[in-house]
Amino acid sequence: LVSCLIVGWVYLFQDDYKLLGKHVFSGSFFISNFTLWSESGYFDSKSYLKPLLHLWSLGIEEQFYIIWPVVILLCFRSKNHNRNIVLSCATIFIISYAISIFTMASDGGANYYSPASRFWELMAGAIISTLRFIGINTSLSKLMSLLGIILIALSITMIDEKMSFPGYIAIIPVLGASLIIASNGNDLVVSKLLSVRPVVFFGLISYPLYLWHWPIYSFY
Repeated sequence: LVSCLIVGWVYLFQDDYKLLGKHVFSGSFFISNFTLWSESGYFDSKSYLKPLLHLWSLGIEEQFYIIWPVVILLCFRSKNHNRNIVLSCATIFIISYAISIFTMASDGGANYYSPASRFWELMAGAIISTLRFIGINTSLSKLMSLLGIILIALSITMIDEKMSFPGYIAIIPVLGASLIIASNGNDLVVSKLLSVRPVVFFGLISYPLYLWHWPIYSFY
């Protein structure tokens, strides 16, 4: 955030710098998604003038981290807490995914930036965590990892910036990534593929790469 303020002071016009200050503030309190939602879409003509545009996802993530622990605590107040956690995961996933599909046509901004239409993607990870209640055998695990790789490959070839996103199509990459994670590395082929040095390298730097990629693109 500080780096963007310094570089923006040099390169941005006054109005754009004021907008950057607004985004720095909202990013600091993890509400960037609401700020950007009130302004415009992700791929609007002025998106390149917003160096902190990408912080919308961190906002949704932190909002999820506030709400989901409360849900878990409520589930643990009953004797059947494992069942309640699974039901909560499924319920939130289905409702949020339905909202995403509904708003895809009616409100593109809400579809992209609203926590209500995005929580289902994060709930996929919560659902994976519940698999420990039932367990997965090795054969099924291998099948899951292979199917996950196929779905990720399909996502790369099928999804582009012209599509409404997330919407129904987002289930493909989310399911693909979820299957790979849930397989727990039991498929030797997939494990070796994900253990290749370049893949591991980019995995290790993925978070800082995410933080810096859009500001660099925006300024340069």
